[in-house]
Amino acid sequence: MTRNKTIIFGLDGACWDLIQEWLDAGNLPTLASLVEEGGRAPLESCVPATTPPAWSSLTTGVNPGKHGVFGFYRRHRDHYDVSPVSDRDVHARRLWDYTSKTDLSSIVVNVPVTHPARSLNGVLIPGYLAPNTPTTYPESALVDTGHQDYSVYAPSEADDVPNDQLLSEWLDLTESRADLTHALMERHDWDLTFVEFQKTDGAVHKFDDREKIRAIYERVDDCMDRLISAVDEPVNVIVVSDHGIGQQKEWAISLNTWLEERGYLQTATGSGIDKQEWITAARDDDDGTDNERGSRNWLASAVLTRQRIERVLSTLGLYDVARRVVPDSLKDAVDEVTVNRAVSTAFYEGIGFSGVDTGVIINEGAFYEDGTVSAAEYETVRSTLIEELGDLTGPVGPVFSSVEPREAVYNGEQTAFAPDIVLEQADPYVIGSTTPRGKTFIKTEKNRIDHRRNGLLVAAGPDITANWSLPATPSIFDVTPTLLHLLDCPIADTLDGEVLSPVLETERKPQVETYDPYEPDEAYTLSADERSSMEDRLKQMGYLE
Repeated sequence: MTRNKTIIFGLDGACWDLIQEWLDAGNLPTLASLVEEGGRAPLESCVPATTPPAWSSLTTGVNPGKHGVFGFYRRHRDHYDVSPVSDRDVHARRLWDYTSKTDLSSIVVNVPVTHPARSLNGVLIPGYLAPNTPTTYPESALVDTGHQDYSVYAPSEADDVPNDQLLSEWLDLTESRADLTHALMERHDWDLTFVEFQKTDGAVHKFDDREKIRAIYERVDDCMDRLISAVDEPVNVIVVSDHGIGQQKEWAISLNTWLEERGYLQTATGSGIDKQEWITAARDDDDGTDNERGSRNWLASAVLTRQRIERVLSTLGLYDVARRVVPDSLKDAVDEVTVNRAVSTAFYEGIGFSGVDTGVIINEGAFYEDGTVSAAEYETVRSTLIEELGDLTGPVGPVFSSVEPREAVYNGEQTAFAPDIVLEQADPYVIGSTTPRGKTFIKTEKNRIDHRRNGLLVAAGPDITANWSLPATPSIFDVTPTLLHLLDCPIADTLDGEVLSPVLETERKPQVETYDPYEPDEAYTLSADERSSMEDRLKQMGYLE
């Protein structure tokens, strides 16, 4: 058979609820024409519905229990520290690994969690979570195309800069994805091109102004048109997203505070700040209300931690002014209560205020060498916690829509690295800080937005059914097997997804094959500077405190 070329566009965080207005208004003509020519559907993400596990699931066709990425960080058996995930933490073949085995050539640009680049038949330029200057495959790929100045992130992405400046930089960054992809397409003989645009998600997290978000989408739509038009033959086009976005959040729950109150979690505390320094700073900052001044006087007589300040201010009805009551010059000096994981029974391990990397860890001796929960105690502790979390109610009703043991959500050899209890929060709630706070429920900042489970799928082209539709919402795991069948590649019998047959204009039956188990190369660790830079960017996006 003669295979038509296929382009996959990844739009991080895109969903129909967000973009339908712009489609109707004609702001996204490229996407609209693809929908009209082929078809569209929502696309259900994995749990949790966040960038690293979702793109890893989409590009492998297996659940996180098999590929091993459950969030932005990975747990380790020998210590309580976590480390940022990389491609070396993905314990499964990717789409382009399968195509390489069939001698098809792939161009992969900017897909998250692909650093350091795997070898493949083609070219791979890593994306989100890679260092700003990523290691590519082949290593000369950027120089060979004259794009040696290409970067994964915008210059000011880790800085607090005006939104207009950040928008301008993100528009240029988006354009650079298309420029590089176009250059690679011209240089290489390719069968599959996969390019991901990250800022369709970042814009919603960062900008309150929908016009700025629309500007990013319009630039992506233009880039899609340019790349499709660069192919001088019929081409299949697939548009996918890793999850949706747009859920308004009202309340954050400090889950580790709740666990401490229930006796599951132990904390460690420093010695406090110098009282005279507080009194002097409070006097110099004497522009608040009587209640605020009174709280300063009370706090000046106590040994302080951030949590104690928050607790007192909450009692006085002044929680929302905590940042003004604690002068900036003293914030670093105030001791902070932290989780003492080594002596706790259970703790929440997330990535800060993202609220989508959610799970409770049992400090079990079977996982941690010094774990406090024995094998005999484990199921009792976990089942009791599951019941208590399921009953947990906050200011506006139940906190969690789902509380499950990890094996009810995941399957595969990597499931042991998942949280012991997997949580999905109810719509009004977001899971907050990993650091215990002064109270359990905290009103979120204005316009707090988080992810939705359903993203989007669009497909059109010579091998795609016109006006296709599906009887049920497809899964993110279905993307890789569907693409493999489209490209006439064997499908591994270990994949969790299914071929979306109504989408494809073919009578061929899928080929199923047994592959040897996949193991990634030796572990990869970001340097201290690379990790610091990555976490600064995550903080600016609201993913970390």
